[in-house]
Amino acid sequence: DSTAITIVHKPMSAAISVTCMIEAYPSCGTSHTMTGSGTVRRMTSLRRHLTYANIVATTALVLVMVGGGTAFALVVTGKQVKDRSLTGRDIKNSSVPSSKLNAAAHTLFTDTSPWERIPAGRTITGGFIYSSVAPAGVSDTYYDVINLPALARTDLTSSNVNVAANGAYAGVIGDADASCTGTVTSPTAPSGKVCIYILFTSATSNLIGNPWVPVNRSFTLSFADTDGGSVQTAGSWAYTAPA
Repeated sequence: DSTAITIVHKPMSAAISVTCMIEAYPSCGTSHTMTGSGTVRRMTSLRRHLTYANIVATTALVLVMVGGGTAFALVVTGKQVKDRSLTGRDIKNSSVPSSKLNAAAHTLFTDTSPWERIPAGRTITGGFIYSSVAPAGVSDTYYDVINLPALARTDLTSSNVNVAANGAYAGVIGDADASCTGTVTSPTAPSGKVCIYILFTSATSNLIGNPWVPVNRSFTLSFADTDGGSVQTAGSWAYTAPA
């Protein structure tokens, strides 16, 4: 049946302020005075409001709010989240399905997988080298198959997979494409096209670019040998995904 109060001590000749700490009662929140003789006035008014029912009800309310049986839910919306304040550690794994991502996020997180499409407008590059020994006196056709690191946005065809013109090998390139304006060290390609750049080639002829299977993933550089001996070719390539 006790109540917590704060007593500010002063000399006995001065009034002493007594502030009730339980603001739920009408008599609380007002200053009470203590005379020099130490008699506390109006304390009985406070004690009359402290009943067993009051204490039990207040205790039950506290237990409901802080205990396992919480009767409310905290809802946080995007307006309460500061931009760029959340990190990967704040998001539970697999809690955000891809359907909840906008177009930009979906492209960023899914279109860079080896089994997804190359993002529109992005140019990817690579290199190749082929070396073989053909039997003497036998002329054959060889295929150097090259795989893109992700799916092309449209199928590759014989018209959009070509070898770049190269003055040093003008006589052996079979489908020189003037729109391939890059170089071996800095390969480029127009939108939707594969450009193959020849670094060197020996004992070959009729170098041609073509699609391979699957046609949305692979292409090939084909060539014939000329002397039935060592066959070599090397270079780089570029592919730009169409918008």
